[in-house]
Amino acid sequence: MWNLILLPALLFGGSLYEFSKPYLSLYTCECMTLGEKNLLDDFDKITIELKEDGYCYRAVSQGEIFEREGTFVYDPEAKQIIFDGNLYGTIDRGELSFGMQLGDRYFWANFLRRG
Repeated sequence: MWNLILLPALLFGGSLYEFSKPYLSLYTCECMTLGEKNLLDDFDKITIELKEDGYCYRAVSQGEIFEREGTFVYDPEAKQIIFDGNLYGTIDRGELSFGMQLGDRYFWANFLRRG
């Protein structure tokens, strides 16, 4: 049985991790800050879905929905993800995190994998 599961990875190269792509999932925001301000106070829900062909970011606030789609590259060995070629983050044990300096404040976001 295990031979059948491992066969595609062996035939096409790469690791079983690369073949199964467990990082492709829906992530829900648990923490988002800009400096001292908790940005989650302004939203009902924020999610990022990583799919085979890109990502979908969705924020819901007072019934209004904001969506953005784009591309990402994931390096499983470094556990690093790059969104749209310029936003760097990490994925480790079902946790997606990224941050960046914006002027004199630091932006930080942390998402947990669901499902």
